[in-house]
Amino acid sequence: MNMRRIVGLFVTVAIAVAGCVDSGGSGGGSGDALTPFGDEASLLEYLRDLPSGGVAPDLEAGEADASVAAPAPAANEAITNVQEAGVDEGDIVKNVGDHLVVLRQGRLYAVSVAEPGAPAQAGSIRVAPSDELNDGVWYDEMLVDGDRVYVVGYRYSVALGGAAGEAADDWTGATEVNTFRLTAGGFERLGTTFVESWDYYSSDNYASRLVDGRLVFYMPFSAWLTDGRDAELPIPRVLRALPDGSFEPGGALFAAEDVYRPIERPETPVFHTIVSCGLPEDGSLDCRTKSLLGDAAREFYVSPTDVFLWTDAHVYAFDMEGQTVSAHAVSGYPADQFAFRQIERTLHVATLDGSGTLAVVSLDLDAFDERGEQPADTGRVVLSESRGDEWGGVSAERWIGDTFVAAVGGGEGGDVVVYRAGAGEVGHVEPDFAVSRIEAVGEDRALAAGSGSGVVPSLELRVLDLEQGGETVGAASLASSGEGETRSHGFFFKPAGDGGGVFGLPVIQEQAGPGPAPESGEPIVEDTGGWWGAGISNVACVAVGADGSLATRGAVTAAGDAGVCETSCVDWYGNTRPIFLGERVFALMGSELVEVAATPEVSRLGTALQLTAAS
Repeated sequence: MNMRRIVGLFVTVAIAVAGCVDSGGSGGGSGDALTPFGDEASLLEYLRDLPSGGVAPDLEAGEADASVAAPAPAANEAITNVQEAGVDEGDIVKNVGDHLVVLRQGRLYAVSVAEPGAPAQAGSIRVAPSDELNDGVWYDEMLVDGDRVYVVGYRYSVALGGAAGEAADDWTGATEVNTFRLTAGGFERLGTTFVESWDYYSSDNYASRLVDGRLVFYMPFSAWLTDGRDAELPIPRVLRALPDGSFEPGGALFAAEDVYRPIERPETPVFHTIVSCGLPEDGSLDCRTKSLLGDAAREFYVSPTDVFLWTDAHVYAFDMEGQTVSAHAVSGYPADQFAFRQIERTLHVATLDGSGTLAVVSLDLDAFDERGEQPADTGRVVLSESRGDEWGGVSAERWIGDTFVAAVGGGEGGDVVVYRAGAGEVGHVEPDFAVSRIEAVGEDRALAAGSGSGVVPSLELRVLDLEQGGETVGAASLASSGEGETRSHGFFFKPAGDGGGVFGLPVIQEQAGPGPAPESGEPIVEDTGGWWGAGISNVACVAVGADGSLATRGAVTAAGDAGVCETSCVDWYGNTRPIFLGERVFALMGSELVEVAATPEVSRLGTALQLTAAS
């Protein structure tokens, strides 16, 4: 997993945290059962009793790798390509009524789309709450609930006990949650919370979710007993910003009684924390927290009912309703969150083992318990054997209904594996290009996209019929093009009533070799992956017929004006989005937003909007 600097993912909020489980005494069980610690003393003793003594190894220090409220709509339209229906994910653009809210390089923008073909900026606000805090921070994702907007960011080099930029007693990192309300005049700031944490950023997963009216976050934080804190628990703390830009620590994010001892003792202890927050009308956050000790390596997935954390030799289920934690023994490791799918009371997970064999295990949620002694390979079905030196891992994967689709092997020599869990059938497809994206384009169809070979590069698109074992039923090629962003949020499919639909995705122009830059008005050339944020992509639209056939509609071209950036100036989560709002289509390309017609050919409607900072 590629990280912005430190492996990590997320945290939350300014909270009243309360334990929700019986502590079970001072030790919490026999030592190999999943039970909460009884008190701080037992947790501290556990950490000191680890083989390392709980103290981090002596590693060389490195660079830290008001207005009148507008009426809230009954429901905002879902415009993000999410993994699970009903589980929204933090992104850079969301819908609130007849507005689009855009998070762009440290600022929020409210854009009215009430008038067709004429998007108009209705307001803008800097996310950071003060000049002193508008530096050393990255704002990456946003969620909305009614007219409230929640922005998640991570702040490096937080100074504790001393002025920012000067000598300090201690340094840490902090995740912050900024809460706003969209009003008739723009944005009203409701509050900001800072919590001590590791960096939440992931190159493919997302820190925050909105599930049934609750914000859900995952947070990792080191549990090492360092020299400076060897007499106290290293539980992350809520922080308070001071006027000079420094911070002072407040209370702990959670209590020792909210921490579960792992089934196996970790070598690199980390607090893996799940925070679930109710959203009162005043914009505050009413949160409850549970944490699990474990090793640093992990992957997590959020279903409508549970948060699943895969670490060590177990997968742990955090039940969002009852706030209980249970476990199941496992082997192998998922490549990313898209390996998971909960279907009713079964958790299906695609895993890789040390030899490179791809399999799916199917775990009964009712079999999860506090001991995790179940067979590790329950319901295991092998999908693809190891290829030895040719093995290239999983380059793209996704569950579509009860069918798992994965590109394995790497390059043009790889396969696309199609596994129908309900029928127990495994199919293999041999594409003639390197697959980098798999998406749903209907209930029983998958889109495989990736780079073709040849003197002139191309973006190859194939529609696979999953009921027919992955048979290709639609194909298209975008010459001299490549994917502008490979993150899941760069894609969106809008279904039509006949079984077809239309999808949009970011594209870039690729050249066969060194040559002059394209002339003004031509597609922008980008040399690196779009998630790195090194350039701005165009937005292409492709129609999907009722029979799965593909028809390219062209692309809307970015103007190339990235605007002036104050902070958070690298677009780690990408900066280009196709937006399908009702029957209308928009393209967000950097700081440019334009409405487009997607048929018969892509064309601009009206005037594009260039987002600008408020004076």
